[in-house]
Amino acid sequence: MGKYEKLVERAKGYLEKRDYKKAKEYFYKALEISDNAVLRNNIALTLFLLGDVEEALNNLQLLFTSNEEKMKPNAYSFALASQIYSFMGNELQGRFFLKKAIEEFENLRKMFNVFLPDSLKEYVIMIMKSAAALKDHYLVYELFNKWQGYHISWENYYLAGVACFNMKKYKQAANLWDKISKKIFFASDIAKIAILIQDGTIPAFELEYEILSLEDLEQIIKKSDDQKDGLKKIIDNGFVRMYYLSYLLEILEKNVCDEICENMLRQLILFTDRWGDELAKRILQSNRFPEKSKFIAAGALVEKGVYSPKDKIPVIINGQETYIEIKQTPILNERNEDLEKILLESHTLLEKSKIEDAINLLEKTIKEKGIYPPIVLQLANIYRDKKEFLKAHSLYKILEELGYMHPEFLYDYASFLMKVGEIDKVIELIDRMGDFVEKTDNTKIKTELERVKTLLLFMIQLKEYNLMEEEKMRKEIEEKPLPVDATLKRGMKNKPAHWIEGAYNFYGLNKTKKRNEREKEIIEYLLKKENLKKSIFELSGEEKEILKYLMEKGGWSKIGNISRKFCSMEGEGFFWDEEPPKSPLAKLWLKCLVNIGKTKIEGKSYKIVSIPVDLRNMIAEILK
Repeated sequence: MGKYEKLVERAKGYLEKRDYKKAKEYFYKALEISDNAVLRNNIALTLFLLGDVEEALNNLQLLFTSNEEKMKPNAYSFALASQIYSFMGNELQGRFFLKKAIEEFENLRKMFNVFLPDSLKEYVIMIMKSAAALKDHYLVYELFNKWQGYHISWENYYLAGVACFNMKKYKQAANLWDKISKKIFFASDIAKIAILIQDGTIPAFELEYEILSLEDLEQIIKKSDDQKDGLKKIIDNGFVRMYYLSYLLEILEKNVCDEICENMLRQLILFTDRWGDELAKRILQSNRFPEKSKFIAAGALVEKGVYSPKDKIPVIINGQETYIEIKQTPILNERNEDLEKILLESHTLLEKSKIEDAINLLEKTIKEKGIYPPIVLQLANIYRDKKEFLKAHSLYKILEELGYMHPEFLYDYASFLMKVGEIDKVIELIDRMGDFVEKTDNTKIKTELERVKTLLLFMIQLKEYNLMEEEKMRKEIEEKPLPVDATLKRGMKNKPAHWIEGAYNFYGLNKTKKRNEREKEIIEYLLKKENLKKSIFELSGEEKEILKYLMEKGGWSKIGNISRKFCSMEGEGFFWDEEPPKSPLAKLWLKCLVNIGKTKIEGKSYKIVSIPVDLRNMIAEILK
């Protein structure tokens, strides 16, 4: 490879990484060696992505006015010019250059007949994107159908699906997205959402063609006046709205509404104007949504001002027409002797191991009297000790949002966050303590907060050291020998006892305590197709994608391929009975749906991930 080719390859690498300044630098270095249409196209694209629209057009204009053969513009040049003019709001020029791009591609088709090279088939994506930039949904779909034999990328199907979605052809959109579900993890979710819009469960909206990255979202927030304004601008984007709606699928498919789903639903309603109102009303009137989601929808409508707290909000629960009244819970910040007596009574119940009685007493008090921080903290700590982490977290969150800076709360909350692995959040809390210490004149509170800060910083250091040790312990399990075609039983043999207990409890098999009996029951459970089907149905999208990928590879893969394509297990620790894993691969391993270990392939040792051989046929059928 010559110097010119190396510079272009390097520039393209930076372009893929979205480092446009570096890409521009290396493209211009290549330009010092040679000038041609392909290079000018790349430079124009890079400048366009950097926001230098005028210079991007200048580079293309060189092609449009040149008589040299090597500077002859191609379909890509015209399509890019169309996109730039559309961005500038010049629809006339946008359509002119789009027409030129289509004509140029048609000439190529005639020239090559059916044997069009893949490098030229890529022009189809660019031309479809140009039609998309003009929001000409009909043309996007027409080009997709017209050039059926030239689709070499998932993007063609995605763009055609968006066009159908925006033309309210939801079934066609779902069919197109289903075809790329093995390549794009979110495609199956948006296909389901299209069908939910088709049947009236979710109100219609327009979907942008552009897929936003995390960097794009950060830029939107950065340019906004405040966080709420930024959040509204983000959720107004159809692609992000799709992401939020994917959490509604969790509510519909699993009939549960955990804290994450609750927050997503609330924000969707609050920050999307009339569309959010309509979504909330459909949830209230639908038999498909669980009761908890209806209360969240009603509460959001009250918070938004659509209803007042005194209004009776019409709702259907269990098929019956009824009403919801959203009462505002009073906040009791002053010390209250009667509530302190109730707090003392809850301590007495806990000392007698009457945990449920203590919970009932505290919950009843909050419901009837309001939010009294010491009582909310007591209840949160009980749920934490019971390992009901979602309930505990929602209560701690109430106190955090109230700005409750009592040292006991901050210590308990931070300890809980460390337990569930949210170290960054603990550091954020420590910073807030420091800010509060600087502002307060209360010497006693200052001393207490400084003590808590020191203790928490020590706990973080200890946690990080323990995590390093736990990583070593888990990696020792990953290194244990394992055949490529290991069974469920053989895979479990490598696991520590508390992982077997975790799987046993996950599947609700609570009858025996002996390890060998637990293993036997897990095997019997998963070898029944109806149980396996239920378990796979309840997996996250990423977990299902890993299983699909493994099945496509014959049931197993080197672990490095999984880490690069999906996720790694770095930082997952070892004591999964105390801190359940978060990555989809570790979750599958804990649930015994994959085996992980080391095997020899062509004389070399590799770590592998494999679906237990006795589950493969059933999983293949279920995933279809």
